[in-house]
Amino acid sequence: MENKLRYLINVSYWIIYSLILLIILLASKIGQQTVPNLNTLLGVITGFIVIPSVVPFYGSYLYLFPHYIQQRNIISLLSRGILLSTLSSVLGLMITSFLVKNQFHTQDGTEVFLQKFTLTTLISSLNIVTGFILKGFISWYNNLRINEELKQKAKLTELALIESKLDPHFLFNTINNIDVLVSKNPETASVYLNKLSDILRFILYESKGRKIKIHQEINYIQQYIQLQRIRTSNENFVNLKINGASNNNILIHSMTFIPFVENAFKHSTNKKLENAIDIRLTFSDHHIHFECSNKFNPSFKPKEGGLGNELISRRLELLYPESHSLRTSKITDTYTIKLDIEL
Repeated sequence: MENKLRYLINVSYWIIYSLILLIILLASKIGQQTVPNLNTLLGVITGFIVIPSVVPFYGSYLYLFPHYIQQRNIISLLSRGILLSTLSSVLGLMITSFLVKNQFHTQDGTEVFLQKFTLTTLISSLNIVTGFILKGFISWYNNLRINEELKQKAKLTELALIESKLDPHFLFNTINNIDVLVSKNPETASVYLNKLSDILRFILYESKGRKIKIHQEINYIQQYIQLQRIRTSNENFVNLKINGASNNNILIHSMTFIPFVENAFKHSTNKKLENAIDIRLTFSDHHIHFECSNKFNPSFKPKEGGLGNELISRRLELLYPESHSLRTSKITDTYTIKLDIEL
């Protein structure tokens, strides 16, 4: 990308510059009867166009700008720029004098030389400034692009680190529970084993760094709840309500709601309570409202693992910048989170 931009800017500049000089040259020849010979034309083009343009432009582009970036010295930059402009002008006039014989061997040669020296110096100075500006623009653009790439990579890295903690904490407990069911009720154990397989497949293949359809996330939550039911005979321990539009093609970032559901189960230790966990999800084509509340024992300290509130909040900021609202509340023995997302 950097090479393409540099090439495009350089080619565009010289095309525009050549067209402007051609127009000026043609305009200056209007009304003149004599046609300049080849040496005169070549001398004018070389001495007044090529040398005072190309040399100072790329001298500024390749030398003055990097030098200024390294030292940040205005005085040094100006002195080197003046020297480059003067040398370019003198070199151009020397080549012109060589190609166009007797150019300055007239009575007014000194005056002619000063006029032409002033003109070439002006051309050189303009190209020095232009080369400096264009090189500065390219450097600024590339730095901006690199910074954006670094921010994006940092964002992806941070998300990857956060999502690495999203794997279910209940995995080993679920396997143990299924193992117990194998001897008591093989058919039920097989059903739960398939549900566990679906969850693991979702985590491994569906949830890494991309968007999914909302019904896939809902299906994961339902499978997760069914597996959690193995650990309690209380059918009313969890209450799940889904109200959504008929459009199932709504896309969300994977595992947007699951960390809240996992935390709700982790903190709800009394499996005999009715409606200990209440989960509600309402969505339309442009808006999603998710609410999850759970009863908890204030003296209970859950084992470490999963995502805490700070990491969950940070993950939402990365996934839904300026398009979500997360609110939490704690009243007596009930903890509630409310999440709104604008699609």
